[in-house]
Amino acid sequence: MIQLRKEYIEGIISGKYYKRFENGEFTADKSPEVKIMKAIQDFFKDGKPFLNNFAKSKLLDDGILELEKLLVVSEKNYNKAKLEMSPNLKLKGYEVLFKIIDDAQASFKKDFFLIRDKFEHNYMKLPDFEIKVENGIANIIDPHLDGKNIFKLIDLYYYKTLDLITLDVNDPDLTKLIFF
Repeated sequence: MIQLRKEYIEGIISGKYYKRFENGEFTADKSPEVKIMKAIQDFFKDGKPFLNNFAKSKLLDDGILELEKLLVVSEKNYNKAKLEMSPNLKLKGYEVLFKIIDDAQASFKKDFFLIRDKFEHNYMKLPDFEIKVENGIANIIDPHLDGKNIFKLIDLYYYKTLDLITLDVNDPDLTKLIFF
């Protein structure tokens, strides 16, 4: 998706996808933009199965902790599962793990899944790239969602997801839990 965006912007600048004539008329080839928008939708749609498959891998499950009941569930179901599991989780590392999951919910998961649902169930469509010409120079403005650049959001969600599934093994309590 990032490479498609780069090629599209370069194509606009070079005149491959956008040309403005002296009389003010212009031609634009939007086919690369359609591919980019599809890639953006796929990123959000595929993010849930990605996290879900991580939870289903049972990598951190130990008979008491069941990540599948914590990671890709509603806030209500998460809190219920956490309450049910907590009394049986004696090692301090579990507290760290719950904090990581809580932080992920607050910092990105909730917003990510709201956007994903809009794409998946409400057929949301992003605005097009904007091309503004000033003094003969084309300026390209990325699509925005709720006032935020969509590519910056994708970057944020991508790295936050990786942080969540890789965990912080530098935390001594979490390290004890993982190697217990």
